[in-house]
Amino acid sequence: IRVVAEIPYSGQFAWFGDTHIVYPDRSGITRISTSGGPPVSISTVDTAAGEVYHLAPAALSDGQGVVFTVWPGALDDPALARIAVTGPDGGTHEILMPGIEAEHTPGFLLVTRADGTIVAVPFDAATRKPTDAPVTIVSGLPVAILSTVGNLSATPRGRLAHVPRSSTALVDL
Repeated sequence: IRVVAEIPYSGQFAWFGDTHIVYPDRSGITRISTSGGPPVSISTVDTAAGEVYHLAPAALSDGQGVVFTVWPGALDDPALARIAVTGPDGGTHEILMPGIEAEHTPGFLLVTRADGTIVAVPFDAATRKPTDAPVTIVSGLPVAILSTVGNLSATPRGRLAHVPRSSTALVDL
């Protein structure tokens, strides 16, 4: 066992291919090699645009980018959260849509919204853009501030698991 990095937000990280991990820090999303070396910033919180945090990173399945949650202002209103994407080497991030958490599975972004719905958004990972309107997968999930961040997971074929707020029950959706 070898410590790769000290991360400020426990439980919020994702594999980026087989050799890197992405995680949020106080200034944005950071990528680090599992073999060592300095961390590399791939997103920067845009304070001029009112952003406060970049959280809950998830790698695109083709390794060509990372989706993450942008929290503007205070964390007390999940309806203000947005899903953003950036390339594998960083640069400017692009806000895609409202949402408090996203996972990528080939062809789709799976997005948890503040109203307790999870939607599948057709998505082209090469262009890092949605290609069609979202389709609701499930609705009526309990949502509280940061309640679902880190609690949605998808297989490469799109099977979902979710841990509802104030629960330890793992639900196969």
